[in-house]
Amino acid sequence: MLVSDIVELGPHDTRFSKPVTVEMQYSSTPSDGTREVVMWATEDRLDWTVLEVTKRSENKLTVTVDHFSIFAVISQLKHDQVTVSTEGCALTSSTQPAVEITFPEQSVQAPIEIKMQVQEVPKEKVEDIRLTDPSMSSLISTSPIVKVVTLGSSTVQFNKPVTVRVPHPRHYMSIEQGEPRGTLRVMSCEEEDGDWLDMTDDVNIQDMGDSVVFDVNHFSRYFVSDDMTKQLPLYGTISIVSQ
Repeated sequence: MLVSDIVELGPHDTRFSKPVTVEMQYSSTPSDGTREVVMWATEDRLDWTVLEVTKRSENKLTVTVDHFSIFAVISQLKHDQVTVSTEGCALTSSTQPAVEITFPEQSVQAPIEIKMQVQEVPKEKVEDIRLTDPSMSSLISTSPIVKVVTLGSSTVQFNKPVTVRVPHPRHYMSIEQGEPRGTLRVMSCEEEDGDWLDMTDDVNIQDMGDSVVFDVNHFSRYFVSDDMTKQLPLYGTISIVSQ
């Protein structure tokens, strides 16, 4: 979400011999702790880069740059980041501790940077989906949406399966024990506006009670659904907007 004016400073082709400080004000927005405020910069309003913030104060961000461009302050989902070595490690979400990615030893050949974002899915959103999309009328509940990327390369294949843990959809959405129980499915989507594909048969899904775990060999966006449909090859585009 854009929370500031878009400010263009020029001329763009000027390079400075010493760092120049840019300070921008932004509008505060209600937050449940799942979002963070960052400053973006672009030369063409198409490709935006996240800048390293050198100072934060109330409703202000400060960065240093060596040239002018176009700046904006954005409120986005928080991300967690870790460097995965050959010894393996685990990355736990700071906003949803039930979400965790576990890398076994020797799962990578060389250290790589991993970034994860968790997008909460309100229970009422599932009810809206059931009412507006007949193909999803059997959807009972979902986990949060988890987006995991490898920085610098999106095509990294792991030597060993990497385990993803998410809250069980029924536990996450507080579904009563007496309610009908469906089939757990792992849905994956490569593109932000693409279709969600059922990859359950390929990920060794396991019901752990309060959580669900599954294995992947590359990263994408995922969520686990609890669905009454026996066969679920494809979901349409699901759009969840966090305000």
